[in-house]
Amino acid sequence: MALTPRQRDILQAVADGDTHAEIADALFMTPTAVGSTLTYIRTKLRATNTPNAVATALRKRIIT
Repeated sequence: MALTPRQRDILQAVADGDTHAEIADALFMTPTAVGSTLTYIRTKLRATNTPNAVATALRKRIIT
């Protein structure tokens, strides 16, 4: 399943080491919304956790 541009932005920010609060501020959302979006991302990528989702996205060249 493909990620939306917003989902890619969030996952890239996580890969860059940003916190939920930092991502939320940058993308004009709440930290809770960031967490919810990461849950959808993990489901789409069939990842068991966020680091696994980042690793999968890097391997599949979804993020850099």
